Amino acid sequence: MRPGLLLLYAPSGVFVLAWAMRPRLRPLGLALGLLLVAPPAWAWGPLAHKVIARMAQDRLSPAALAVLQQLRAQGSAAPFRVHERDPAYRFIGRDLDRFFRTERLDLGLVGSWADGWRGRQPATAAWHFVDLPVEGPLDLAAVRRACPHGDCVCGQVRVWADVLARRDRPANERLRALFFLVHLVGDLHQPLHCATRQDKGGNRTRVDFFGRDLSLHEVWDSDLLEHGHAGALRLQRRLEAGITARDAYAWARGTPEDWALESAVLAREVAYGALPGGPTPLRLGRDYQARALPVAWGQMQKAAVRLAWILNRCLPRSRDQAADPWSGRPEGGLP
Repeated sequence: MRPGLLLLYAPSGVFVLAWAMRPRLRPLGLALGLLLVAPPAWAWGPLAHKVIARMAQDRLSPAALAVLQQLRAQGSAAPFRVHERDPAYRFIGRDLDRFFRTERLDLGLVGSWADGWRGRQPATAAWHFVDLPVEGPLDLAAVRRACPHGDCVCGQVRVWADVLARRDRPANERLRALFFLVHLVGDLHQPLHCATRQDKGGNRTRVDFFGRDLSLHEVWDSDLLEHGHAGALRLQRRLEAGITARDAYAWARGTPEDWALESAVLAREVAYGALPGGPTPLRLGRDYQARALPVAWGQMQKAAVRLAWILNRCLPRSRDQAADPWSGRPEGGLP
């Protein structure tokens, strides 16, 4: 989630109340299938981050899984505590404890940790996005202008991948790198985390989304997808079933900068490009949902494949097998 969008994590406890509610389902009748729109909903909120992380875990090599199990056994939850006095953050603390205590590894339990950590370390807020102006050329020069010192999502994915790959680093330091990567790779694939139209990535563009007064960024970060009827497991299965071997092979390449540019193009063409004209708040409904939802699903799929690709290359069996995650192909062909 991007700084400024605190609906899910507001001190008022909105997230906790929303999580406990039984959503009222309203069918859209779209060709996409049964899609529902009712609050609460998450796109790149906790549920989506959890699903991305679990899909990525399913694509990890046995060697990478073994290293992660070893790091988890050597580490501890204490250094990763977030501000649990705020009720909206308590699920992060509970999930963190479960990550270390459960027998089976579950990366989904740390999918939202970096959002909670931002409350403890505000300086990390800039790590969740990169503002690429959609009015101008979307190229590597634009990324360099937006992120000259690496203090953005692109630079931090590189930084933490390097830390995770270093076998001489303490277990908790490598776990911190893992937690950031699991979250930031997901953020990198949310179009409005990588684009702006002089509106702070949609934060300053007001919309009426099915009768709710929101920012455009809130729509993409929190309200685009309605999962009350499905849950994490059902969504995960749906998205995994849509990833072909050809897709995965094509997606497991490139750099964080390349992926940010992909997201920015989608923001220009869909997140902004599909907006209707007229005065604000712009009225968004089924037509916008029909164009935007397939993009959100596709980006979640790409995020999972690419996160797994990074982890498989950063967690080799031995020091000699360490690989630059941004060059070449993973050994063995398809990720």
